[in-house]
Amino acid sequence: MIENIRLDVMPIIQIDMIVM
Repeated sequence: MIENIRLDVMPIIQIDMIVM
């Protein structure tokens, strides 16, 4: 389950970096 959450967070972090 933790890995699944991490995969879900990865795209969010990428989008956050692109926005910045």
